[in-house]
Amino acid sequence: MKYQKFQTVFGKLSWSHYCEILSISDDKERAFYERIIIYALMKSK
Repeated sequence: MKYQKFQTVFGKLSWSHYCEILSISDDKERAFYERIIIYALMKSK
C-alpha cells in the first residue's frame, strides 16, 4: 500500500481531501501536497 506509513496522519483527512490528493497524477506534485498536509496536521497537535 502506497500510503501505509501515513495511515495515522491521513486518517484525519476527509473523503474530499482524499479525492483531491488522489486526483493529482504527478507523483512529485502529490508528494509535495502530502508533505504540506502532514506538516499542518502535526503542527496542530
